[in-house]
Amino acid sequence: MPRCAAFPEAAGRYGTNLTAQQLRAAAAKSKDARAARRMLAIALVLYSADRKMATESCGMDRQTLRDWVHRYNAEGLPGLSNRRPCGSSCLLSPTQNEDLATGVPNGPDPATDDSCAVRGKPLEVWFQE
Repeated sequence: MPRCAAFPEAAGRYGTNLTAQQLRAAAAKSKDARAARRMLAIALVLYSADRKMATESCGMDRQTLRDWVHRYNAEGLPGLSNRRPCGSSCLLSPTQNEDLATGVPNGPDPATDDSCAVRGKPLEVWFQE
């Protein structure tokens, strides 16, 4: 089985330790469909398919495939998954998160609560109690 013939600069790096068969097996086991599609595209290139055919069969363009090959070479299989975006941190404290997890599934008590749904101001009052 030839090394990454379409990407000679990638030969001998971390990502090329897996064969095309191993990449296909990892794609079959993966629960992340996008990462699996990227594994299959790289496996096609390792099978000596031309880049155009590999990109068309996996629904991406050549530049995108190149970028994923670089991430695969740098990080291995975990590099083929989408990274979690940076976002704002949780506004609730751990205690409030626990209260929310236990209180919301139970819903409001019609005998003591003014509304039939927990949202907005009633939820804010509930957290202050």
